[in-house]
Amino acid sequence: MSSPALSKLSQKRRQFVLAYVGEAEGNATKAAKLAGYANPRQMGSRLTKVDQVNRAIEEVRVADESPKIMDRARRKALLSRIASGEEADIYIIDKEFQEGAPQLKSRLKAIETLGRMEGDYLERLELSGSTQAVVMFGDNRGKTPKGKR
Repeated sequence: MSSPALSKLSQKRRQFVLAYVGEAEGNATKAAKLAGYANPRQMGSRLTKVDQVNRAIEEVRVADESPKIMDRARRKALLSRIASGEEADIYIIDKEFQEGAPQLKSRLKAIETLGRMEGDYLERLELSGSTQAVVMFGDNRGKTPKGKR
């Protein structure tokens, strides 16, 4: 995992950051212990107050999360596979998960979602009621029209 802020840290601090984001799951004392610090409780608390360490933690977290977030192209690709029947559905049979051919309902929903993403469907909005528009020109601006007082 390469991160500009991480590469500027000492080896021990790098180990702390990686442990903090990974195995220690945000526990500074545990991360300091895993990184090999003699006084993990003290050092964990201190390290979380160091700007460079915090920047590295944030960069590593962002880099770790990015592949998990589907961008528009990946969503479209998955929906296309579902719509064409290439992506299997998961079924529970006898309390076990099993893969099988996608149901028509799943395929139709994927097609509908793809259509909406592409703007293929127009949504119509019907308004009802009455409105009154008053247009005034010249010196009449700001004055009430005759008969409306």
